[in-house]
Amino acid sequence: MTKKSDYEVGYCKPPKEHRFPKGKSGNPGGRPSKKVRALMPLQLRRDIIDVCERETRIRTTDGDIAVSIIEAVNLRIAQKALAGHLPLRKV
Repeated sequence: MTKKSDYEVGYCKPPKEHRFPKGKSGNPGGRPSKKVRALMPLQLRRDIIDVCERETRIRTTDGDIAVSIIEAVNLRIAQKALAGHLPLRKV
């Protein structure tokens, strides 16, 4: 004959012998660390500035010169605007 206790086993109520022991977590490894960092607006700006400050070589009539990427982009926009590219002339 089994002894009826006042504890009812059921949904979200495991038997006492199958519960976690006192002082021991059900997740001993803990939460895994986040692999991808959050893109905060300030961090995004820093990343863009870091990329734009890198140097690249461009070919000009004077030969190859080293300029920052942002300078190369600005020179290319100016060149296209002077050549008659309508959308760039409006800027």
